[in-house]
Amino acid sequence: MAAIIGGAGTLMGPVIGSVFLVILSEIFALKLGEAHLIIFGFLFVLVVMYFPHGLVGSIGRIRQRMSGVGRRISRDR
Repeated sequence: MAAIIGGAGTLMGPVIGSVFLVILSEIFALKLGEAHLIIFGFLFVLVVMYFPHGLVGSIGRIRQRMSGVGRRISRDR
């Protein structure tokens, strides 16, 4: 689960995914009790649907798009 959430094709993806899962698990377990398992399942589905390359891969893609936008704006001037 950590590799999928963080980004399976990257070196830092599973590390970031593990940290993300452990921190959220502790917070949710303390606040919500057993309901945290349902929330984790829901979050997992959302990440797979909206971030298919994981968090690290999606951040990289956003950076590429943002740098492309900056180049297009400067080219248009």
